Amino acid sequence: GTTVLSAIMAQNYAKKNPDKRVCAVDFSSRAGDLGEKFGIDKPNLNIHECVLKFLEKKNEHLDINNYKSKIIDYCFPVNGVYVMPTSQVDIYEFTDRRYSTSEIAQMYRFVLNGLKEQFDAVFIDVTKFGGYCYDIALQEATKIVLVSDGKIASTSHLLHKIGQLKDDSRVSVIINR
Repeated sequence: GTTVLSAIMAQNYAKKNPDKRVCAVDFSSRAGDLGEKFGIDKPNLNIHECVLKFLEKKNEHLDINNYKSKIIDYCFPVNGVYVMPTSQVDIYEFTDRRYSTSEIAQMYRFVLNGLKEQFDAVFIDVTKFGGYCYDIALQEATKIVLVSDGKIASTSHLLHKIGQLKDDSRVSVIINR
C-alpha cells in the first residue's frame, strides 16, 4: 500500500531529477517498513535514534540547531535516495518514557525541517493512524498524497484529515484496491 507507493515515488523522482537531493523518511512507529523496501534490514540508525539524540542534546542545554547537519548521518543512500528508516520499537519504549509527547513531537518536527533544509524533496511515509507524526507530516508537507484502500473506515479518516487542513489544494488522493 502506502509504503510501496512512497518508495516508488521517491525512486522515480530521484531518477527523473538526478540533480536533486531526495530523501524518503519513515514516520511510522513500529509498523514502518520503508527501509525494507530499499533493502535496509533492521537498521541501527533510524528516525527514533535521531530524535533521541536531539532530545539528549536539548536536555544538555546545547543549541540543537548547531547539529542539524548531522541529521543526514541517520540516512542510508540507496540508488539516489537517502532513506531514513524507522525502528520496530515504539518511540516511548525507545526513550524509556523520559520525554513527554510534546517534547518528542517537537523533535520530530525539528528533524523533518532539518531534512527539508538538506534535501530538495522529502517523501514521508506514515501510517493512517500515526498520531502526532501523521499530523506533523500533514502540517509540514508542501504536497500531500493520501492513499486509501477504499474501505469506508479509511476513506472516512482521509476525508476527516483533509477537512482539518487549511489548504487542501496540496492534496491528491489515491484509492488503492
